Formats: sequence, structure tokens, C-alpha cells
Amino acid sequence: MSPHSRSDQADRQPLASEFASAGFIEDEVKLDAPTKKYLDAVWRHAIDDKKYYHPSNNNHTMDQRPDNVNWDDVDGDDPDPYQETTKYRYRYYFDTRLLSLFNSKAEVRLEQKKSGEYKQVIKIGNGATADSPMMGRAEHPAMIRKFKPSFTAINRKEDSRKKVIALLNDAKKGSGPIKPLVAIRSQRRKMEYHPAGNRDITIEMACDIGKAMNVAGFNWNVRQIELEIKENNTDRSNAEVLAEELAKLKTKFGELEVNTESKPTPGFQDLIARKMSEKAFRRVNKKEFEQMPKPPQYKAS
Repeated sequence: MSPHSRSDQADRQPLASEFASAGFIEDEVKLDAPTKKYLDAVWRHAIDDKKYYHPSNNNHTMDQRPDNVNWDDVDGDDPDPYQETTKYRYRYYFDTRLLSLFNSKAEVRLEQKKSGEYKQVIKIGNGATADSPMMGRAEHPAMIRKFKPSFTAINRKEDSRKKVIALLNDAKKGSGPIKPLVAIRSQRRKMEYHPAGNRDITIEMACDIGKAMNVAGFNWNVRQIELEIKENNTDRSNAEVLAEELAKLKTKFGELEVNTESKPTPGFQDLIARKMSEKAFRRVNKKEFEQMPKPPQYKAS
């Protein structure tokens, strides 16, 4: 992966590049759509425009789809389908009353799986700015049994495990326990493509729709496109590749807005403005989100 900019270091620490040996680095750009209809139009464009070359199988042996194939009906032996649509995902984002993790560019979330376990994902860093919108975050996934984040669940083989745990513990030191403060109920559809047919670059386009809510009842819509580098075997940096793809979409769809923050950010910003009391924080539990508005949905693939 390409190195991340070190400019504005004081405002953006810790950067994910400091944890490059931990988990994996997720390099991506995000764009918000004004409506679901607009989001659908972007998705349709990426399917129909011949500049988006879609691999037909794991080996990326075919760059462009024949016009005479109904790709919605293709099964085959392809383990990575041309399109994939998820079911609803329920994700809970944890922090202290003082939002010390959010303020330290750390994100801790849990997602309940069918098994009854929870998928925990810890993300560190960001690095995105208005002038350089690529987010680069170190991601640490783990499966845990209880609805309670575990900093030590990070893979013991990761070189920077101790450093990440120390960062998280230092961020919350003196701030008390962490609780679920933001929840997002969303659905995603995604596909991979080679920009301009370049097999050395693979980008995943994901379109998310959903509703989000914080414990104070503030809620907002999620209508977002993510472009993430999955493979880049060229001399060009990930930031350069993504900037070109972002510009392509912005030229065609002028109402798309670049977003340099993670999805739960509006909820955390609202809580900062409210200055949650200790009494209100003590009452927080998962049931706070039972009244979350139901989001629109895609057809399952």
C-alpha cells in the first residue's frame, strides 16, 4: 500500500500507516448521495458503462461482460459473484461518555451474526482531508461471544497488537467504561471492477443505504458510495487511483458529496454538542435503539 501523507500530523494522529503491520489497511473514498434514487442511478451507471470492466471470476480472466448475457441470472462456479447484496446489518459503535475513542480517531463496533456471536471491528486512523479525501485506516477484526468490546481480541500474531491496545486504553483512561452510543442499520450491494480495463487494479464499489441513530434519538439517513482499493499492482499510489475514480463519478453525478468521515460521525458530533451527563450515560444500553426507523432496502441477491 502507498504511504499516507504526514502533513497536518498533529490534527490527524494516530494515522493508520503507523499500524501498517496490524490487521490490514483499508484505503477508500466515500461519497454521499442525496436520495436512494440517485444512489441507484450511480450503481446502474457502473453496471452499464463500458469503462467499468467487471471480472467474471476469481482469476479476473475476463475484463468485459458480453452484452448478450443476463448477469443477474448468472450462477456458475464463481465464488465471488458479479454482484452481491447483503441482508440488513446491525452495527453498534461504542465510546466513553467523553467520546475519547472518537476524539482519538479510533472506532470500535460490534455486529451481531446469525451464530449469536458478534463481529468486532476496531479501526484506527483516518488521514482524509478535503484536499486528499482518501481514508486509510488500520482494521482489526475479531469474533467475540458477548455484547462487550474486547481490546485484547486483536490477533496475537499482529506485530503492533500491543501498540494498538495501548492506544485504545490510553484514549479511554480516566473516561470510564465504553457503551453503545451510535447504531446503524444498513444494507449493502457491491461489485468489483478494473478501471479502464486495467487488470492490475481492482476496486470494490459498495453502495450502502440505511438509517443511523444515537442514544439521544438523533437520526439520519445513510446513502453512501465507497470505492475501496482491493488490488493495486501499478506504480500509481492508491490515493491517485481513487482520486481519478472519484473525479469520474463527480463529473457524471454532480450532486454527490465527498465525505471524509466514518459513518457514525454525525451521531458522535451530536453527542459532543449535547454534553451527555453521567446519569444519562449510566442508563445507556442496547434497548435505546429499538425504536430506530426502518430503512429502505435493496432486493436480496
